[in-house]
Amino acid sequence: MIVALMQPYFFPYLGYYGLLAAADVFVAYDNVQFEKHGWVNRNRILRDGSPEWWTAPVASAPLASTIAERQYHDWPRHRARLLDRLRDRYRHAPRRDDALDLGAVAMDPAAEGVADANLHGLRSVATTLGLGARIVRASEVPHDTRLRGQDRVLAICAALGADTYVNAIGGTTLYDHSAFAARGIELRFLRARPEPYAQGGGGFVPNLSILDALMFLPVDEVARRVAQFDLVTGHA
Repeated sequence: MIVALMQPYFFPYLGYYGLLAAADVFVAYDNVQFEKHGWVNRNRILRDGSPEWWTAPVASAPLASTIAERQYHDWPRHRARLLDRLRDRYRHAPRRDDALDLGAVAMDPAAEGVADANLHGLRSVATTLGLGARIVRASEVPHDTRLRGQDRVLAICAALGADTYVNAIGGTTLYDHSAFAARGIELRFLRARPEPYAQGGGGFVPNLSILDALMFLPVDEVARRVAQFDLVTGHA
């Protein structure tokens, strides 16, 4: 069984969904501390050819609160504003209506919890793209939450019966192949093979929210690009 793990990001970039394409089980790491200025409650969209932050405000809570314990602030109102901004920023995009329809479905108006809302979005996009990975929460996987870093990832993999663990390529310095091998788990890193696409004029801006790609490309083409990756042992 191939397992991948990542914090549940807010409409992440195309390469993030490669982990769902590569894995049998995708673990949303929801029981770790919420970090401000990260990707859990925001992403980037296009505005007149330049990237712009697209942020869902999060209600105040103790600093040590986990992602699963955080709530979006006045989610119904801000959800409507986020959709309005998409509608405005992509007013000339050829597939705007379809992408907006998906965005409206993916932003569950009743899911005010950050993890709840983001997981609904991940599942909605994954279903649209035909990705078959089973998505589970780390908080639902029995493991010792006192563990940290690699040890905690190994515990989650063991609980799920993983024989392969796939991480994004940026995490190559975080993990030790021998530690995984000692548990009978093969460690691999996902290196995407991105392709530029026309964004309505100007130069290509990479690594925007998946919704940007869906504004300009057919769903089957986005799905093809998501599946373009190599599983490697490291940067080499």
